[in-house]
Amino acid sequence: MYINLQKPSLQWGVLAYQFWSFAGDSDRDTVSELALQPFVTKHFKKGWYVGSQDIPWTYNFKSSDWTLPLGVKVGRVMKLGKQPVNIFGGVYGNPVDTTGSAKWSFKLNLTLLFPK
Repeated sequence: MYINLQKPSLQWGVLAYQFWSFAGDSDRDTVSELALQPFVTKHFKKGWYVGSQDIPWTYNFKSSDWTLPLGVKVGRVMKLGKQPVNIFGGVYGNPVDTTGSAKWSFKLNLTLLFPK
């Protein structure tokens, strides 16, 4: 399920998905995990934006393990030469985590864009 709501300078929504096991070896552990990926992005002039990190919150119904990563990213959509790109960096922490994930993470991204 994907919900995306947008105004001229603000975009928000949520991506939600559920994983279930339904086939395979009978001796394999079953799977039931929910992932929610809420997002909010504020757009500024000259292609700049600030928003929430794109890391999903997860809950495992079988083990009761969950993560709740929270963070912020800052980026810009611009051209490098003639090539449109999206560049951003962000940091997020896991204040609630029962899976043993890193407490803090940093993400740096460069995406080549190919508009029509």
